[in-house]
Amino acid sequence: MIFEEESIGTPKGFALSAKSAFGCASSDVTRALNKNHFEAITNDLPSGLVLSFHCLSQDDDMGTMLLAPGDQWGFRFHLNIGGGTLFHCGFTWFGAKMTYRCTVYDDSSHKSECINCFWSIRINGACLASSSIHMVFCTDW
Repeated sequence: MIFEEESIGTPKGFALSAKSAFGCASSDVTRALNKNHFEAITNDLPSGLVLSFHCLSQDDDMGTMLLAPGDQWGFRFHLNIGGGTLFHCGFTWFGAKMTYRCTVYDDSSHKSECINCFWSIRINGACLASSSIHMVFCTDW
């Protein structure tokens, strides 16, 4: 798997398209494998809390990083040809009772339709918004 880190500006909101990508023909799958996928993480914690996180896949370990309040960090990657692309992140901050874990990309789930994925990390959970399909998904810790 190939990934590259990317520094990006903080979005003021998520721009979602109404295009749905559910259900793929074989040519669509080939295009998806060649497409550069993008994941972004935004620190939406309250009260000036710094977000500490560590993201990794089976092939790539991006190390531990810190995000100031409102800042965003992202990375690009290509899918594994044989399938099984999976990225996990662990999130914590000052005063957190534990490290909260989240799967930010799993090509075996509905989130695999997401080409440009934007994660908002909050005290009570993580929310995913996608610019490639019309979808917002939130999960509690």
